[in-house]
Amino acid sequence: MSGTNLNLRQILEYFRKTNFYIPLILACWGMRRSEILALTPDDVEEDGTVHITKAMVQDKDRNMVVKSTKTTDSTRDIIIPVEVAGMIREKGCVYNGYHNQISDRMAEVQKKLGMNHFTIHNLRHYFCTRVLPEVGEKATQEMGGWKTSYVMKSVYEHLRREEKEKSKRNTSDILSQSIFHG
Repeated sequence: MSGTNLNLRQILEYFRKTNFYIPLILACWGMRRSEILALTPDDVEEDGTVHITKAMVQDKDRNMVVKSTKTTDSTRDIIIPVEVAGMIREKGCVYNGYHNQISDRMAEVQKKLGMNHFTIHNLRHYFCTRVLPEVGEKATQEMGGWKTSYVMKSVYEHLRREEKEKSKRNTSDILSQSIFHG
């Protein structure tokens, strides 16, 4: 994940003074794109509490409409940095562009910077991999708005396998260093 961290920092720095910065930050805090699009400054408290109660999605006629969150478990509160909450309140909105423009612009910039492609949804993967080892499954599930831990684990199991493989390699390196070079 260290490569992703580097790429994420580059992307965030590139978009810092643009309309895309806040949505990307919120995605890093586990929000779905649809939840970000529906968010208003009224949903964000000065202390950084964000009330996620709705989502913006396309209807059958391809119009963007606000509806309830994906599941009842997706309705939740998260806490973001106070500075980001302040930016939202100062700006007066979270995002005011075309819904696919975030992904399209990210792809353009990643290509321009010569980095591997990742989407705004991949930032939910980032959230899960960074938070899960620190706070555990239940808290990660609640913060990310997954209905069940099974759903969260099935979607992100590959990330857990990567961590297990990394731990095995680190253990082998420690033992090798101790036995053969110590």
